[in-house]
Amino acid sequence: MLSTGCSTATLAAPFLEAGASVYIAPTGDPYGPAPFMVVVTLYYHLLALGQDLSAAFEAARSVGGDTAMFALYD
Repeated sequence: MLSTGCSTATLAAPFLEAGASVYIAPTGDPYGPAPFMVVVTLYYHLLALGQDLSAAFEAARSVGGDTAMFALYD
């Protein structure tokens, strides 16, 4: 599950308890384009580069600025 809504990291436990294998969301309120960059970068690294989820997630949260506020829960 990938959530781009502000401060939705607080919903990780209910999603994981309901059966989600992973939950990715921001821990705060990311500025404008940051969530878009996380989504695009994550899927680019997963689909185009064939990276595993952990590596793709680290690339996405390392873009800069507010992308660093995204967290992965499993």
